[in-house]
Amino acid sequence: MIGTLFLFCFWPSFNAGTAYGDGRLRAVTNTYISICASVVLTFTVSALVGKGKEEIIHIQNATLAGGVAVGAIADKNIGLFGAMIIGSVAGVISTLGYKYLLEILKRIRIHDTCGVNNLHGMPGLLSGIASIILCSMPVKSLYQENLTDKCLHGGVNRTPGIQAGYQCAGLILTIVIAVVGGLLTGIFLRLPIFSTPDNDSYFDDSLNWHVPTDFVSEDSALATLMKSLRPNPLLFGGESNNPNTIEIVHEASPKSSIHSQTRSPKYSIHSQIGSHHKRSIQPVEQTSPALYIERL
Repeated sequence: MIGTLFLFCFWPSFNAGTAYGDGRLRAVTNTYISICASVVLTFTVSALVGKGKEEIIHIQNATLAGGVAVGAIADKNIGLFGAMIIGSVAGVISTLGYKYLLEILKRIRIHDTCGVNNLHGMPGLLSGIASIILCSMPVKSLYQENLTDKCLHGGVNRTPGIQAGYQCAGLILTIVIAVVGGLLTGIFLRLPIFSTPDNDSYFDDSLNWHVPTDFVSEDSALATLMKSLRPNPLLFGGESNNPNTIEIVHEASPKSSIHSQTRSPKYSIHSQIGSHHKRSIQPVEQTSPALYIERL
């Protein structure tokens, strides 16, 4: 969320970076209004699809969709109401994309890195469509302010219809580059030289770091063996709040006893359940995983 807050504060500088004069002020204002509208709609839609509860992935990403959606027309005279409409629509489609579209893409084996399609893809497409529509309103679009004689085929003489065509061509070209680039990247990463390691080695720091001699990776075969040799924890009266605590119930006598041992501290607690409640704390010897295996 810290990163989201930074992006929220500084997104106007992204959209206003290429603007100048009054357009720069309009870009900053329109971006803030649009992104605030996307925040409101993100919280609303997230609560609706989550049955009263928001999801953090929506708040981290979809709240910024308004800044993306207004990017192509940020310096135009769209007014505060226009900025609110664009930001609201962007917040809705981005939140729904994170909720439903991600699962659909996984089924057809399309990998969406960090939900980029939901935050940048669809709101960016919305921004391109808004720029095409806005070109039909020269008083609002002010598209001629950005045109010079150096533009293709003399940009200063473009009619609103021709400019809308250029905006549409730019949108299509962007989509083609994105799709082709994504396919080539996916094919490139499938080469054997870029093959990912096995799941067992994900938490094995010894592949990339100098580690202590008694280091055992969390999901390695040795660690799995250690876990299988340890007694299975049995729940007694509910789960413990400490994830490092193992509770073992002994039923050798009518008075059941519980041995509760915490791995990280240097003490173990023994409790006797029955007519007499006794509690004793005894020091526990700390041993390394390698030494533990040697003793076994």
